[in-house]
Amino acid sequence: MAYTIGASHGPFTGNGSFTIAKPNGIRSILSGIPSHTGHDGAVPRRYFRLGRMSLGNPHGFQFSHGLEYVQQLLYPIAPVWEILAYDIKDGASCTFYELVDVPDLTTKQPWDRTPQTQVTSTPFGTSGTLAETVAFTYTVPTGRRLMVSYASAQLIRITAATTTSYSQAKISMGGALVIECILRDPALGKREESILGGGPVYLGPGQTVIGTYASQDVGGSIFGWVGFIGMLFDA
Repeated sequence: MAYTIGASHGPFTGNGSFTIAKPNGIRSILSGIPSHTGHDGAVPRRYFRLGRMSLGNPHGFQFSHGLEYVQQLLYPIAPVWEILAYDIKDGASCTFYELVDVPDLTTKQPWDRTPQTQVTSTPFGTSGTLAETVAFTYTVPTGRRLMVSYASAQLIRITAATTTSYSQAKISMGGALVIECILRDPALGKREESILGGGPVYLGPGQTVIGTYASQDVGGSIFGWVGFIGMLFDA
């Protein structure tokens, strides 16, 4: 299991305590160590009687660890400790960092990786000729992936056109055209819909879903809709 460095506390001198958020480990960094502090000749240098840290929770403390190295790791520890008490030799100071485990996401399904439903949709209307217009742009957040399970583009003619060519609505995902809906029928009330087929589409951080619409008709009007439903999860 890998870890990442989380919240920092300090630098502290003397003795005292502070709350911690049940971390999986502690990193300590000492500075200002007095020159007369006893140490051995090894690498890394080990100091004697420089200080200690003790882990506990509201029920009490279980054990203490000597502060013996300039940079020291206490890992792993049971994620049950909520208090860190310290006692540091006069002249020295110490900063403590909480270590937080990074889960191995490669063995987890998307629904086990902080899932969040993402629904994006935009209705629109056209009247006569209209150049391609962006209805929405959605960008997958940093550190997340998107599984698009449903997407649709719909067009409905609500006013007959003077001269009918076509109207269209499109959805692109990750730079590729995925859905294209085209309405050519001039009759009032005619409807076209195109939906996502072939299974879900997966997008990585920073990739986009873009919905657009356009019309080459002369006169008349169209009502339409472009959108998608998906699930965000940790990358």
